[in-house]
Amino acid sequence: MESISIQKNNLRKEILIRRSEIGYSEWNTRSDAVLTHLLEDPRIRNASRVHCYISMNERKEVNTHPIIEQFLMLGKKVFVPITNFKANILEHCELKDLTKLKQNKWGVLEPSTANPIENPEVDLILVPLLAVDVEGNRLGYGKGFYDRFLSTNKATKLGLVFHEYVLQAIPAESFDIKLDGFISENGVRYL
Repeated sequence: MESISIQKNNLRKEILIRRSEIGYSEWNTRSDAVLTHLLEDPRIRNASRVHCYISMNERKEVNTHPIIEQFLMLGKKVFVPITNFKANILEHCELKDLTKLKQNKWGVLEPSTANPIENPEVDLILVPLLAVDVEGNRLGYGKGFYDRFLSTNKATKLGLVFHEYVLQAIPAESFDIKLDGFISENGVRYL
């Protein structure tokens, strides 16, 4: 029997390939549907301090750029992650302008000027992932940055995902942090 780590790595590879095959028009339409459901949800609308990843659109993650823009227009405080590669943790900063970004060494967009803080007080965290299961186990990219961050924060944790990557079960290890729900083109589901 393969170890959980190997099972997760194999699943990661498979999903990255499948997600890369989504056409850009379809990806935009599906991302817009996620945004619509997100903005209709009362818990999300009532959150005043939101942590949201900046999507890697070339990897066809659910596009968070319009989500962040909407949150800023609604007057929410928006925090985004900054990868501290030396300490192997995520730091965070408040984002006020989506146009002043630069790529880090992994190609992830981050604020070009920032005053990082270690663990912001937020009401809601929108989490990147490759897949999620019906129990809230998430499959991330395998480096553990988000598990370390999520383990220290009590905010509601929701993953953004396309519906075909909502699986029945994802192999999980003791250090994997479960989500409180997820949002797909099919709607918001709390667990």
